[in-house]
Order: sequence, then C-alpha cells, then structure tokens
Amino acid sequence: LWRPAKAADVLRFFSDGLCLPDVDPPLGDDDEAEPAAGVPFKLVRCWPFIVGSLYGWYKSKGDRRRFRVAYVETAKGSAKTPVGAGLALHALVVDGGSGAQIYTAAVTEKQAKLAYVDAEAMVKKSPELRARVTITTNNLAVLSTGAFLRPVSSEARSLDGKRVHFACVDELHEHPTSEVVDKIRAGTKGRKNALIFEPTNSGYNRTS
Repeated sequence: LWRPAKAADVLRFFSDGLCLPDVDPPLGDDDEAEPAAGVPFKLVRCWPFIVGSLYGWYKSKGDRRRFRVAYVETAKGSAKTPVGAGLALHALVVDGGSGAQIYTAAVTEKQAKLAYVDAEAMVKKSPELRARVTITTNNLAVLSTGAFLRPVSSEARSLDGKRVHFACVDELHEHPTSEVVDKIRAGTKGRKNALIFEPTNSGYNRTS
C-alpha cells in the first residue's frame, strides 16, 4: 500500500528540521555552487524518490513497512552520508520509539564516525533537536524514550547483541566481508519497522 502522508512526513523532517552539515565533496553537480552549511537540508534529485519510497510503501496487512533493507549505489558527492545521518536522526527522534537503537556502522571506526559526525552537527544546528537530544561522547540520546544513536565498527568487536531499529552501513563497497552487514541485519529481527540503509559508491572490485 502506498501511504503518501508517511512519505511526506519524512521528507518534511529533512527540510523543516535539519540543516546541512559541512559537505565535502560538494553536494550536487560539478557546475553548481557548494551549499553553505546551516541551510535547510532539502532532499534533491533522486533522494525524494528513494527516501519517500522507503517510508511510504507498506505491506497490505498490518502496519509494517515494505522495505527493511535499502542498497543505494550513487556517485561520489551525492550526499549519501548526510542523507544516512538524517535518516538516523529521524529514527532517533520520530520513528524509533522506546528503546530504539540506531547505529552508523562500517568496517573501521573512522568510516563509521563519518555519518555520526554529520548527525551530531545537524543536532547542534537545530534548536528543536538540541532541545530533545542529549550529546555525549560518541552518543546521541533521547532520554525520555531511551533511544540512542552511536557509531559502531568491526574494529571494536562490538557488533553482536544489538537490537537494531535503524543502521546506516556506510560505503558497502569497502567491506572485505559481509560480517558487519550480517550482524547488523541479525539485530533487526525484534523491530517491526527496522531499516538497514546501505549507501555506497560502486568501488573498483568488479568481481565481488
């Protein structure tokens, strides 16, 4: 079932509630000026379709969304990491509810922190989010619901035992094995509308 109001809600969350972080490389085409950090995060080009589809399509019975995994392959400079950060914040303050665990995940700690740093910057630039989200070291939390957003990587050997509502598994083409994806996906089983967002470039390995 297509529920346009659900799609509109998440798109509005970006434009009304989020500001762009410092984007490098520039968001948009090469001949366009880089947007200034702090301006409203309005999804453009393919992103309204992708994000709207993920949150607007539901199964015919019940209140379960149609999609639980989104593999999104885009070019460099298409703002895939900030989009993942925005979706993580949506899961934290709107979608996840009580006890929601949200992660930015990758093979290395450095890569996992890219989307997390963008999310933290968005919170700092939004009065509404600052009023709701508590920031500590590598942790964004909504104390009233017990929900949190954290970076996690295979380097820390801390991928087991997660109860994942949303995860942004960044740069999938750099993962040498499926360990991160497999463990994150295994952690979604107990969440009705969990979503794994997998943004990536195509990379150079043509055989895997």
